[in-house]
Amino acid sequence: MNRPIEIINLNGDFKRVSKKVVQQKISNINGQGYLNFNLKEVKLEIESISWVQLVTVERKWPDTIDITIFEDDVVGLWNDQLVLNSSGKVFDVDKRTIPSNLIKFYGPEGTNVNVFERYNIFYKELVARGLILESMTYSLLGSWSFVIRPRVEIKLGKSNLSERFDRFLLVWDESLLDNYDQISYIDFRYTEGFAIKRKE
Repeated sequence: MNRPIEIINLNGDFKRVSKKVVQQKISNINGQGYLNFNLKEVKLEIESISWVQLVTVERKWPDTIDITIFEDDVVGLWNDQLVLNSSGKVFDVDKRTIPSNLIKFYGPEGTNVNVFERYNIFYKELVARGLILESMTYSLLGSWSFVIRPRVEIKLGKSNLSERFDRFLLVWDESLLDNYDQISYIDFRYTEGFAIKRKE
């Protein structure tokens, strides 16, 4: 019953993950026994490869292993140098392969996951209103801001971010921003209200 593994099927898009790298990671599978083959070990080994989000490994009687690889999506550019994936992790990739229309994220080293989590909260509300996020910044001093098209900066500051963001949404929903495309920035770093600077 414990026949040697003869066939390994690799499934996936392989847009960013190299099939060759995966094959190298699993090169020792062939010839292993079908029943004592360690699925979890192979799964973890492949998931250690950059751009691999999830891996499923299944046995198919009598001598086949099916491996399906799901890749991470590129969400944005981190500090104009690295790319940010759909888990908030950063990777160094060939700059020529990076799409030009990515959202730009800025922040001190090691804050990428924190910035990405904040982005996820804001993004849903912005998209629901037809607003396109161009960039999000978490400064060295701990201050938050983001830019929406057409290059309007929204300043939220360091504290009460949810309340200040909700205030921005209220201002937007109530159509209180005349000549929106002429605005340079909107500053919500106040206890109440906001300030507007027009483009020169």
